[in-house]
Amino acid sequence: MEDFDQTSTFSFCRLQLIEEDSNYTVVIKVGVVGETGFSTKRIPCQSLEQAINVFAEEFEEKTGVSWVNRHTDTTTLPNKYSIPKNLRNEFGSKENKEEQRKKKKATTKKTESGAPKKPKTAYLIFYQHMIEIAKKKNPSKTSVIEVSKNMSKLWAQLPPEEKEVFKKKAIEDKERYLKEIKNYEEEHK
Repeated sequence: MEDFDQTSTFSFCRLQLIEEDSNYTVVIKVGVVGETGFSTKRIPCQSLEQAINVFAEEFEEKTGVSWVNRHTDTTTLPNKYSIPKNLRNEFGSKENKEEQRKKKKATTKKTESGAPKKPKTAYLIFYQHMIEIAKKKNPSKTSVIEVSKNMSKLWAQLPPEEKEVFKKKAIEDKERYLKEIKNYEEEHK
């Protein structure tokens, strides 16, 4: 496997554990962003347990951090690949996720009290309509979750004449918003 400068900001190492037809393989790709070509190493494994162990060993060899401690160990060792912050947080502890939620809330633009609600899109109106139908048919949470998961497919498959109904409602809502925002702005000059 060709060595790349691990200290370069643009070098990368991608580790994957792949299952294909009950066979497990750990795949390691290393390279430099923006350059053509990269080096690939495939390690076939006899079982999932062996593949997980190989993956963890390769991860620690490449980063100097154990897989188990990947969200808490923030050390970056010389001549080792660093773990991007977004990966640390994505798989991080509940505390990290709570911090992310707080940051997101702090950066979310708050609407002024009394300001009119922004207009809904045709898709959002369709989405709310389908959720109401799911709740009426089966009030359990699972039916609503299933409908939500498939919503974009349902929207894509909706015939144009049925989409038009939701588009008209969205236009009406936009007109409502424009009137309300005009009044609101005049009152708050």
